Amino acid sequence: MNDEARNSLSAIRGSLYGYHTALSKGDALKNLERLANKKIPAAMHLLGHALWEVVEDSADVDRAFVLISEAAAMGLPSAMASLGAMYMVGAGCKRSFEEALKWYQRSENAWDGWDEFAPRLGRVGLRDYEFRSSFSLKINDRNLRAPVHVLENLIQWQLALKAAFIDAQLAILSEKKSFGGVTNRWDLPFKGYVGGERLFVFGSEKIEKIGFREDWLGVKSEFWMSWSEFPDAGKPVGLAELTSLVEPFEIDAPRIREAYLAQRDPSRKSSWRRFFQVLGRPFAAKNTGEHFELCLNRSPVHHEISLRCAGVEIYSRCE
Repeated sequence: MNDEARNSLSAIRGSLYGYHTALSKGDALKNLERLANKKIPAAMHLLGHALWEVVEDSADVDRAFVLISEAAAMGLPSAMASLGAMYMVGAGCKRSFEEALKWYQRSENAWDGWDEFAPRLGRVGLRDYEFRSSFSLKINDRNLRAPVHVLENLIQWQLALKAAFIDAQLAILSEKKSFGGVTNRWDLPFKGYVGGERLFVFGSEKIEKIGFREDWLGVKSEFWMSWSEFPDAGKPVGLAELTSLVEPFEIDAPRIREAYLAQRDPSRKSSWRRFFQVLGRPFAAKNTGEHFELCLNRSPVHHEISLRCAGVEIYSRCE
């Protein structure tokens, strides 16, 4: 793609998303049609997305599917992710989670950097970095991998959650409240990678379920996978026997196990009481069956692990 086409696409994209007003939306679409007719993959992809979600008054989902499919076949990674999103919701095609998974995985394998013309995929689909093409957790050398039907339910939850977040942001705009000076919904700082920030491991002595919780802009939701839903999990593991935990980074499992055992065993309480006093954390009283909750909180800059027993935090570490 030459510089002229790149500059033209940048102006078109700005007009469609509402942050560049030098070009009317009608003129933007005409120029985009011209570039798409030249078989420029980024233009075909952007036009397909515009016909799918952006220009509601002239939407053409069937044509959008054709354009995005062609751009994906030409090797554009962001178009592959968009095609996966269309299969995910059945836009212009028969709904198929297997096809969605295939195209998202192709997008991951083909990705080689930032795509400035990748559409934002609002409520209609998940971006490439938001979509989980797999889910696995390794506990005591057991690889817990979610089967396809559980993974599909997880993705559907993420998609619904993202739509709820956007609705909450639109409500803020409609009430004309300040949100960082934002006046257009495409510029709203909506949650990226929904459902993937904080992973919870929950149980009572034995691990019973694993899942996600979200609480943002008043939207509260959670998704859980029971231990029995993982085909190769075997018998449930208890925190008292935890030796290793990897997801997706390795966690200091022995220290978590020691903290858990210490709050259950009076004979080990004194040394751990001093440890928690140094941390400034309350020390939980002995319990013999209360629920525990291990939270693995990750971001691009840090990993935080915390353990709560009977509602009291007994271990916390930030890496």
